[in-house]
Amino acid sequence: MFAMPSTDLPGLAVVNFADPVMLIGVAAAGIPVALHLLNRMRSPVMRYSSLRFLRITAEKTARRRRLQHWLLLLLRMALFMLLAMVVAGPLVHGGSAGLAYGFLGLLVGAMLLAILGAVTLGRSLDASRRARQSAAEVPPGAVAPANAAPATNKLFAALSVLLLVLAFGAAAFGLYGLAGGAYFHGSGGHYNGRSTACVFILDNSQSMLVRQNGHTRLSRAVRQTSVLLRSVIRPATAAVLLSNPGDQKTPRALSNDTAGMLGRLLRVKSEGSNIPMQALVRQAATMLKASSEPDKMIVILSDMARHAFANAAVFSALRGRHIRLVLVPPVAGPVPQDIGITRLKMLRGHNVVGSQVVLSALVRNNGDGAVVRRLGLTLDGQQVNGESPEVQLGPGAGGSGRAKARLACGFTTAGWHVLTVRVRHANDAMRWDNQRSMVVHVHAQRQALVVGNSATLRATSCAYYADAALAPFQGAHGAGVPWSIHATYVSAANLSTTALGRFRAIFLCNVAAVNPATAIKLKNFVFNGGALGLLLGTRTAAASYNQGLLKQGLLPAAIHGPAILARGLRVTQVDTTSALLAHLFTTRTPFMRIVVTGRWALAPTIGSSTVMALADGSPFLVREPEGRGIVYTLLSAPSGDWTNLADTSVFLPMLVRMALGPSTLTGAGASVTAGQPATITITGGGGATPITVAAPDHGPVTQISTAAGPHGAVGIYRSTMRPGVYTWKALGGAATGKFVVNQPGHEANLAPANVALLARENPALLKTFVVKNVQALKALLKSHGQGTSLMPGVLTMVLILVVLEALFANRYRPTVENTLTPAPDGASPETGAPRVAA
Repeated sequence: MFAMPSTDLPGLAVVNFADPVMLIGVAAAGIPVALHLLNRMRSPVMRYSSLRFLRITAEKTARRRRLQHWLLLLLRMALFMLLAMVVAGPLVHGGSAGLAYGFLGLLVGAMLLAILGAVTLGRSLDASRRARQSAAEVPPGAVAPANAAPATNKLFAALSVLLLVLAFGAAAFGLYGLAGGAYFHGSGGHYNGRSTACVFILDNSQSMLVRQNGHTRLSRAVRQTSVLLRSVIRPATAAVLLSNPGDQKTPRALSNDTAGMLGRLLRVKSEGSNIPMQALVRQAATMLKASSEPDKMIVILSDMARHAFANAAVFSALRGRHIRLVLVPPVAGPVPQDIGITRLKMLRGHNVVGSQVVLSALVRNNGDGAVVRRLGLTLDGQQVNGESPEVQLGPGAGGSGRAKARLACGFTTAGWHVLTVRVRHANDAMRWDNQRSMVVHVHAQRQALVVGNSATLRATSCAYYADAALAPFQGAHGAGVPWSIHATYVSAANLSTTALGRFRAIFLCNVAAVNPATAIKLKNFVFNGGALGLLLGTRTAAASYNQGLLKQGLLPAAIHGPAILARGLRVTQVDTTSALLAHLFTTRTPFMRIVVTGRWALAPTIGSSTVMALADGSPFLVREPEGRGIVYTLLSAPSGDWTNLADTSVFLPMLVRMALGPSTLTGAGASVTAGQPATITITGGGGATPITVAAPDHGPVTQISTAAGPHGAVGIYRSTMRPGVYTWKALGGAATGKFVVNQPGHEANLAPANVALLARENPALLKTFVVKNVQALKALLKSHGQGTSLMPGVLTMVLILVVLEALFANRYRPTVENTLTPAPDGASPETGAPRVAA
């Protein structure tokens, strides 16, 4: 499963040789010396009439031959030595191959520099010798010609000496770098990791809980990491990064505390949500960048699930860095059979007693074969009868491997309920994904009392619009449709004799007058926790209200007017942070559609809150807490006479919230993903309401503080590592609730990524290893235990020396030949002197 040239693996020790016995060939460096000594020959003596020119030529040739002789001797000796080294197989260990070849290149450069310095020095010395001989041949009393050659020769000699010093210094540093152990920290060609900095990325996501051969993938990966740390890689410094760290502390730097890392590995488990693999690789690269070790390696032990390794961009942080990457995927074998529920949500229905809700569950098949599975639905742990649909799933590799199932459930009691969808009779590779839960807060049907002027509910009246908004499904067409509110209508005349204890909210809709006895009755209702809505309209008697309701503290201030506006005014000021209007609409536009042509006015108020106001700044809706209850005062009744409020989209949700009162904003399905924070909001709560949260399965109880938010008291609970149902309670029992923590749904997807393609597309400079297990990596390191071969570099040096030897061997070989017929007395017929020919 892996293929890589030996030069791609980190080294292990200083320079040594694969076959050191062959170094006996170094003795061949004496061959050129022996041949030189054996081939020393004396030149024959020949008599000529005049030897002056021949003597000068012979001396020049001899000087040149002496210089070339020693250079050739050194080149040929070095050539034989390097050939012996090539046969012995030079190796370097414990450092990067690039660094080794850098030192080797330094040696080659030093050799060339030394030859250049030697040639330059020889020429300068030769020129100096010729200058001295010329000066000696000047007759006594003659004036020697001016010549700047001595100064030039001295300059060239100084430069040549400098080149030689630089060459010997570079060669010494190259040899020290390769053999001194300062840059290559191994020993003897055996892998010990003393020059390696390694980061292990251990995938402990939920998908690693697949069971194969009696063990989970996670337990196997933990054992492999332990073996790599202890005996296989044995890095000088290391760190272990977890994909799902949970509550464990994430290391920020490399460490040599191997014992501490091994101890932490024993406590690794799968919890919380995962950190993206790309972020983990980036963190590992940053940690290795700070290391001074020459060898850097990242080992990823993972099931290579596609959700974490979507493409090679996960390794983008390694671009341009000399970091070795080792991928250790799971054991090859058949794809494990597994069915998982990845998502659960509510499609239809209201979280109200008597309502029927429909849930949608997304089911996934991870196996290679098509399967049929039956699901089950439980409500608070009890099986819901009749809800056991079948799902047909194709192979996991195709689109038919996913299917949606719908399950229905009805609520008969109010409060917090837990809905759970399970795969029935599941016996597959992963257990945690066989179920998924959600929490629903079911409201009891609350009673609301609508009070009007007439004995019966009269169409187009203010009470008619209020009744329709509070109970939209209460009519003939809405029979059988559950709703959170049940509205009852009574006339103002019968209000004094009506028992108010069973009602949650009372709305006085354009009621003309309220007598003192009724006002006292309404006061008791509000102070005991009820909600009172005063909808003031054209028939409202200000004196009666001020005398009765204001006296009992049910009006924010005295009312006066009414004021009839020649031109209608729009609502321009809206407090969308109040619990009454929060989250009703995404913009303020629906509120701006309210137009008012008549209204009552309030005296300056103290302690009340204006929820909506008109363009002239006058209040339109005022909210005032009284005792444990709340009083809402609407200064223009929605009957069509003074305002179009009843025709806007604001009216219905506003009256419904007045009737339901403060409640926890936990949503229809209160669930979070493991590791993600849970937000608990208590509408109407203060800014300092402590909340206690109890983890499931007798887990720890934690107290969190709250802060004032736009919709009430807000608390953030972050310790959501343990899956299950959490319960919380505000201090004093003012509010209670639940939420459920599910494992991340995407981690139930076991579809693997193409590891070979990832390895090929890795943007790092160095090639990627893909090994099937620790034993394969160990064998790979052992096979390359002799280190990085320097043979290509040494052969390059041999080639350079061969070329240089050929250049210097093509030297001048003078010969003396008498091509003329000897004349009497040895004189030439033409010149009477011998001729020198090459």
